Amino acid sequence: MLVSQSRISSYADDHMVVAGQNQPIFMSVSSNGSSVNIHPDKTVIKVKDVMNIISPSSGKTIFTTNFKNFKLPQNIKNYRTDIVFTSRVTSAQDQTLLLESDDTILLWGGQGLLIGGGNATFTSGGNLVLSSNKSLILNGKSGIHLDLVQSLPHPTQPSKVPGLTTYKLCVCLPSGVVFKVPVMQPGFGCANANENLNPCLNN
Repeated sequence: MLVSQSRISSYADDHMVVAGQNQPIFMSVSSNGSSVNIHPDKTVIKVKDVMNIISPSSGKTIFTTNFKNFKLPQNIKNYRTDIVFTSRVTSAQDQTLLLESDDTILLWGGQGLLIGGGNATFTSGGNLVLSSNKSLILNGKSGIHLDLVQSLPHPTQPSKVPGLTTYKLCVCLPSGVVFKVPVMQPGFGCANANENLNPCLNN
C-alpha cells in the first residue's frame, strides 16, 4: 500500500488496527529510509531525523529523540538498548548511574572518554580492559582503590618490618601488565623488582 502524504489514520472516534496474518508488518518511508517493522517478538524503529511518540488521548509527546539531554518518561524506570551513540550519559545528582550487561559493555570515545562521579566502580565477571591510543589517566581525590591488589604479582619479597606493608603499583610497557612492588625502604620502587621474577622481563 502506497501513501502519498505519509499519514495513515482512522476516523476520529475509532481505533486503527494494523494486523498481519502470522507475518511481520513493515512500514517505511522511501524518501529517507525511516521504517517501523513489527515482529511477533520485537518492534524495530529506524528514524533518520526525529522520532516522536504521541499519546492518542492527550496529544502530548510522551517520547522523543529530539532532545539535548535525554530524559526517560516519568513511568519508565529502565532503558535497554544494544547500541547508543551519545556525547554524554549521566544520572541525577542524588542517584546512582548503573550500566549493566549480561555479556559485554564497550565504552568508546572517538576524541577521548571521561568517566567521573562521587564514586566510580567497575566490576566484571571476566576481564576488565582499559585501553587508550595515548594516555590513560586514573585520578581520584582520595586515591585509587584496587580491591584485587592482593592477587597482583609481586617480584620482590614483602618487607619483614611489622605493620602495614606499602606497595608501589607498576606497569610494564608496552604489554600493560600491572604488578606491585613492596616498599622495603625509602626510594624503593619498580626498578628494584627481582630480575628473575619481574613480569616485564618474563612476558
